[in-house]
Amino acid sequence: MSTRLGTLEASSETGSERLGLPARADEDTLLPMVAWQLFLLNRCPHLADMETALFDRVRRDGLLEGSRLNTMHAMQRAVAELGFCDPPRPGTGHHSARAGGAPIWEQWADRWHTTSTLTPRVRGSVRSNLLKVGRWIAAEQPDAADPADWTRQTCASWIAALDRMKVGDYVQRTIGLGARLGKPLEAPSEAGQITALRTFFRDCQEWEWLPRRSTPFARWRSPAASPPSSDPTLG
Repeated sequence: MSTRLGTLEASSETGSERLGLPARADEDTLLPMVAWQLFLLNRCPHLADMETALFDRVRRDGLLEGSRLNTMHAMQRAVAELGFCDPPRPGTGHHSARAGGAPIWEQWADRWHTTSTLTPRVRGSVRSNLLKVGRWIAAEQPDAADPADWTRQTCASWIAALDRMKVGDYVQRTIGLGARLGKPLEAPSEAGQITALRTFFRDCQEWEWLPRRSTPFARWRSPAASPPSSDPTLG
């Protein structure tokens, strides 16, 4: 397995950096995890047998999500450089969103972070959660990159995605997650995500950056809780 991963990295000029992964892929668990999943799906442990149809099937059937899909996109580029398959088509992957996701959303998150008077630690935590949302937006809701365009449906889609999310999804690095990687998010993590969005939208309205017509997530406590009877985007 390590030999095959080394072959993947060697297929590009700058190794794992070119793949969109951390500088040392052996310290990250996503690459071997996704590689094993693809080998199993393909019923063959050889890179030479990873054809374009395999990667297309994984995308079409939704067999990988979040950061795993980003990693597969990078893997396909590397396998293509080895001459075993076609490169991924433009728009089929979002590994470039590993940093902060949709550029517009990231700009809003940075603007909020610069303006907020919360403690540095809290601001950093909220921003981290906002960037995670940005990666989800880039992958699943590109039309919602501007916070002003968020609707009731956007809120519902995010809540549903959060309820299904696993540890490691839509994060920039997986180092340190250990055995938790791939497990369902715990309630405190889900609540933290919603609190971050609630804080963000509330402040954007308080500072008159967004109209006061809606406050997404204002009444949501956790994905496991029953939604309010009224429109969840209304404050």
